[in-house]
This record gives sequence, C-alpha cells and structure tokens, in this order.
Amino acid sequence: MARSNLGRATLFLQQLPKLEGQENYPDWAKDVAGGLRIANVWEGVVEEDQPLRPENTRIVRERDVIAKTLIIGTLGRGAVSVLLPWWPWAGSARELWEKLKRRFHTSKRTKKRKNHRERKCKVPGIGREQ
Repeated sequence: MARSNLGRATLFLQQLPKLEGQENYPDWAKDVAGGLRIANVWEGVVEEDQPLRPENTRIVRERDVIAKTLIIGTLGRGAVSVLLPWWPWAGSARELWEKLKRRFHTSKRTKKRKNHRERKCKVPGIGREQ
C-alpha cells in the first residue's frame, strides 16, 4: 500500500459528512467504501476470512487497523453513541462495518412500512392535503 494512497484516502474521508444515523447511512457507506478502496484496504472489510499464510499475517493486521481507523474517523456522535457498549476496537474492520450496517441500514421495504404506519396514525383531515 503506497503512502500516497493512504494520504489521499484520509483527506477524502475527512471531507465527508459524519455518519449520524439512518438518514445519511446510504451515502456515508458508499463514500467510505470509496475511501477504503483508495487506501487499498476495502478487500479486508468485505471479503470472507481467508486462512492466512504466516508471511501475510502482519500485512493483513496492518490493513485491518488502517481500515478501522479510517472508518472510526468518519463516525459522528450518533453513531459513536450506539457503538459505545461494544466499541470498535474490540473487533475487526469487517465486524465494525457489519455492525454499522445492521444498525443504520434500512431497506426500502422497512421505510415503506414506517411511512404506512405514520399515515395510518394521523387524524383524517389534519396535517394532510386533501
């Protein structure tokens, strides 16, 4: 991994809006994945765990620490408060990514159900255009 790639990735990620919640998760995830690709550490976040050959162990661990550090740098207060009981250093970059995804990613189906429930709860004629 070239140092210039890591520097570019860091600068790119510092300019992104911080992850605060479900509202900005889709854009945050796409942008952070791009930054991790620039730093050449994305593969460790998304690939299945592979048995390591002894000569690759140090490199994989270094990339994992870099990926976690870059991800943590993009978290806002809303995301950090959710992770505090577990805190990201307890696991790998992949575990951190999956935990954030489980917590903040909402499918279109979930959003539709939520909107449907909100509409059903409104009093007819109040707060809606007719």
